[in-house]
Amino acid sequence: MREISENDLRWFAARLLVAMYDVQRQFGRMSVNDLKQALRHIPGAEGLTLGYAPNGNQTVTIAGQTVEVSPTAGHEEIALAFRDPPMSTPNVTVTPVPPPVEYAPAAPSQPQGNTMTTSAAPGSFAASLRALMDDARAGVEKARADGHAKVTDAVAKLHEAKQATQYVTDKMAQTIHDEAHSVLSELGQISNDLGI
Repeated sequence: MREISENDLRWFAARLLVAMYDVQRQFGRMSVNDLKQALRHIPGAEGLTLGYAPNGNQTVTIAGQTVEVSPTAGHEEIALAFRDPPMSTPNVTVTPVPPPVEYAPAAPSQPQGNTMTTSAAPGSFAASLRALMDDARAGVEKARADGHAKVTDAVAKLHEAKQATQYVTDKMAQTIHDEAHSVLSELGQISNDLGI
């Protein structure tokens, strides 16, 4: 069994980048920034995200609405999918699509048969890639935790606002009832005094 060298991994990474560039050039796939610029007239386009559908098409999400886009779709077709009412085209599907496939690390498993091994020596190319991925995952987890804490604080403020609203409206209602009772009592006294 041959071990993959760091040089092999670098060659593979370079070939992968060239292949990705060729695919993007051939099928016209755009970056998120290119698409945001092209669709800037659509409300919420500044928060646009791209993903991949299980069939390999791209998914475009704007303001919570996700559409499936084939590689040959143009800007105009994508824009039609986000108008009101949305419109499908041969290259853009507006019907609800499954959310983009997200990466989930696989559980460690026992190697079976012939498997390739990589060198993960400190400072190696593979180790640096693993460190980048681990750092990114840790960043995502921290962002999730921070986001959860912010939302929890905001919800607590809403509960405080609810309690304050109930307190103020109860006090206002009581004041109005007391005032109405006072007016009715006064009118009753006047009626008695006048013998009406």
